[in-house]
Amino acid sequence: MANIDYYMILGVLRTAIKNIDHKFKLIQEVYRVLSDRQRRQVYDIRHPTHGNYRNRCVEHTVYVSLRDVLRGCTKRMKVTRKLWYSVREFATESEILTIVVKRGSKSGTRMVFAGRGNHPYYSCAEDIVFVLKDRPDNRFRRHGNDIVYTARIDLVDATVDQPIAVPLPSGRTLDVSLDWPDINRLFNHRKCLILKVGLGLPDGNNAAINGDLIIECVIN
Repeated sequence: MANIDYYMILGVLRTAIKNIDHKFKLIQEVYRVLSDRQRRQVYDIRHPTHGNYRNRCVEHTVYVSLRDVLRGCTKRMKVTRKLWYSVREFATESEILTIVVKRGSKSGTRMVFAGRGNHPYYSCAEDIVFVLKDRPDNRFRRHGNDIVYTARIDLVDATVDQPIAVPLPSGRTLDVSLDWPDINRLFNHRKCLILKVGLGLPDGNNAAINGDLIIECVIN
């Protein structure tokens, strides 16, 4: 019994006061009806099923930046839910839920808070699901754990060994110089790719592994 969350069974918060008495009375009524075979049969006839809401959920999108994914972060989200006392009566409760965004989290990651959503009168409380989504970034494109940065440069600057200032999601700047093979590719194809190993995003399953930074150099 020590591992059972009584508050979750009742569908109320630990801080709830006025809603608990109603829940106690409702549970007593449920037990009185369902523990008696005849009363239960009458109830089943008069109250056909309203569907199984156990797996129902309310989804919210949470946008995360590349810096959030790089470092990991927590976000606090305020949610409001309805607790139905009857088919016409309900109360509202607000709660702050803390979302832990792990390093390397991928877009589409789902975080489920079971039983923290609306609580219909005839069924279990719904789940709240937060879905992570990459926030659009006008500097980088994300491909898994790799990030791509497009650097528009002047060929003259490249030939005089003028370093390219490449921003990083961490906020730092990386100075990159082109070697002659890179300059030849720029001259012949008007673009070249430079790979910086390990300067991408951490792997969500193994934070010790990082993706790469791909610098796409394009002639203006």
